[in-house]
Amino acid sequence: MVLKGYGHVPLEYLELPDSNTTATVIFLHGMGSSGHELKEKLIEFLGEDAYISHIRFIFPTSPTSYIGLFNKVTTIWYSVQPDKSIAYNDARCSVNYIHSIYRSEVKRGIPPKRIVLAGFSQGGCIALGFGYTRETGIRGVAVMSCAYDQKYQQVSGDELPELYQIHGSTDTVISLEAAKETFDYLTKNGVKGTFSLREGEGHELDKQKIQEIYEFFKRVLPP
Repeated sequence: MVLKGYGHVPLEYLELPDSNTTATVIFLHGMGSSGHELKEKLIEFLGEDAYISHIRFIFPTSPTSYIGLFNKVTTIWYSVQPDKSIAYNDARCSVNYIHSIYRSEVKRGIPPKRIVLAGFSQGGCIALGFGYTRETGIRGVAVMSCAYDQKYQQVSGDELPELYQIHGSTDTVISLEAAKETFDYLTKNGVKGTFSLREGEGHELDKQKIQEIYEFFKRVLPP
């Protein structure tokens, strides 16, 4: 069953009032979360520093559906079965949805080179899928606690976005080995990237990771 219900929750935005933003970060939440929760996490961790005057942050919410691996209904970007197999059609639909948000930003005048895709866990997997299967020319992809599934995603494009990948050494949801395989595969296929290993950290979104990823945003999307 293909996921349905994209856009059922309005997009959340994080930008200064009356700001003339010249860049965009589309930031994708993990399984069981929402765009609103992710936005509030950033504000909780960073306070006023969550706002960057020239950047609009957009937080979509995934559809709600059944995930077989955990035998429950929750927000997911794609379903995972008890045998840990991924519903690839779900992932493709999610990438298509993110592409529609990207197109809206380009339509409002934001050049692709001023757009970054970011994500945590499942959201990071979709950000990787969008960044390296669509020839969009976006500036970067910043992900945490995720991996790139080579079974259905092939790196394509002449101008591949820069990658910033953060992973905890004790992550038990997505192994460090899988994360490193992702980085090695992408860089061997022409992606310029940085792999940041967080010693002793698991599969969680914390202040230190967000601070680190914000430095990447500021570097690749200057005023």
